[in-house]
Amino acid sequence: FLRLIEAGLNCLPASTLFLGVGALLVAMAPRQGVGLAYGLVSVAFVWYLVGALLRAPSWLLGVSPFDQIGFVPAVSFRAGPAAVMVVIGVAAAAGALARFRTRDLVGV
Repeated sequence: FLRLIEAGLNCLPASTLFLGVGALLVAMAPRQGVGLAYGLVSVAFVWYLVGALLRAPSWLLGVSPFDQIGFVPAVSFRAGPAAVMVVIGVAAAAGALARFRTRDLVGV
């Protein structure tokens, strides 16, 4: 059971990254932000998929956050890339919060 929990938690760093960057995109460009966030996730996934099919070099595949997600029950957890993704995601989310606080929104 603990190995399954560990496998599920393995996806959290990439999710944190995409959520933080998506929130920052929505904060900076409210109308286009959602589309840009979905586009970012789509491009990262398609690049990982197509790059693997085309046998791109490993350093080029490593650009995609999906390449950093390991198959945890079979392979050990990679803490370095996970920490980088979490730090970038949290920093982007903090930037989004700062931007949302300065926006001129009127409540009804």
